Amino acid sequence: MGFFSKIFSGSEPQPFTITKEPQAYAAILLACVNIDGDISDEESSALFFLLHGRRLFEGYDIPELISAAIGNFRKAGGSSALLEAAVGAITDKTRRSLFVCCVDAILADGVVTKEEEDVLEFIKSKLGIDDAFAQQCVNVLLAKNEC
Repeated sequence: MGFFSKIFSGSEPQPFTITKEPQAYAAILLACVNIDGDISDEESSALFFLLHGRRLFEGYDIPELISAAIGNFRKAGGSSALLEAAVGAITDKTRRSLFVCCVDAILADGVVTKEEEDVLEFIKSKLGIDDAFAQQCVNVLLAKNEC
């Protein structure tokens, strides 16, 4: 951020960490669907659907969880910083599930941009997802979205 950007924007985003797994999971999914700066109706529906009904979110109000993720997105200053803030809270038990959900969310609008590819690569790396599982995941989700 340049000198004048700091003056006119108020302040530089402060680094923070999301420590609770449900909030981190929701934040990472939000970062995936908002990487291009716009959440399509398909992506919004996918985000809600991917969070709703999972055991991880029992006792959580999904719209409130999404609202908190949006607040964290603003606090972080963008998708990359939000991903960095959240990825450490994801346990080994949910890493593969989260990766599948991220791919599903990104494929929801039928278009995968270079930025979205980069986000998936970052998430794959940070979550320790191997190439074989990632390939299998993409193949299945592409087939799912064919019709």
